[in-house]
Amino acid sequence: MVLELLREINQDCSFTEEIQESDYTECVTKQNPQQHNDTASSSNNSKNPTKNSKKHKTLVECIISKHDMMYQHIPHEDQKLFVQKLVNEICSCIDEKPENFWDNFGFNPKCMKSSVVQIAFQLAEQNKNMISVIYYLNEYFKHHFVLVRNDKIYETSLKNYPREYILYDSGFSIVEVADTWTKGEQEQLFNVMPITNDLPKDYRAVHKMPLQSIGKYKLPELKGFAVEYDIPLQKNGKNKVKQELYDEINLYKLNH
Repeated sequence: MVLELLREINQDCSFTEEIQESDYTECVTKQNPQQHNDTASSSNNSKNPTKNSKKHKTLVECIISKHDMMYQHIPHEDQKLFVQKLVNEICSCIDEKPENFWDNFGFNPKCMKSSVVQIAFQLAEQNKNMISVIYYLNEYFKHHFVLVRNDKIYETSLKNYPREYILYDSGFSIVEVADTWTKGEQEQLFNVMPITNDLPKDYRAVHKMPLQSIGKYKLPELKGFAVEYDIPLQKNGKNKVKQELYDEINLYKLNH
């Protein structure tokens, strides 16, 4: 079983036996992640809108620190243990309740495998950052976590979720967007941040795309889809080529 493999990788997994169950930790396994997100967001929105500037060693704790209402109300010395517990609950739910914690996210099985994400979560406990974790948390919290380093931004999702920016500067922290940032080259992401690429493809291949392969369609058919979805047929006064229309239609259908 995957969880047995995870425990072999991280022998410290026994921490779960030392933590008493609470109503909150139980709800991770009982409710839909979107419901969990709605509750957390409601709590966050009632507070000061200033972003969390505390630096974290891992993407997992950085994101949870902002989006988990319980994390924000427990003593500092208990926060790491809380994150470990929550991670273990998520890993279990991916196996036990895939309809709410995996299948509903529409991941491409050729790119995103649940076992890879579960292992990546556990490696975060060893302060190792895997890119598959942020792809998963994009869906779990329904946010697009954009990575930032040296005034360059690196996108991690094709979804039109609310954006939050995670800056790496001797640690990860959620920050406000800056006008000086420009888009970085995606292939440079793993050279400028302590993040390991544990997947065969980048974020553009994370989800199952709505359309079949491009060879299944003729240009007139794609033009018909474009008209139906109010997608312009021209760009800068020139007709879009087949690949452009195909990509834009896929993106539209993925977000609607």
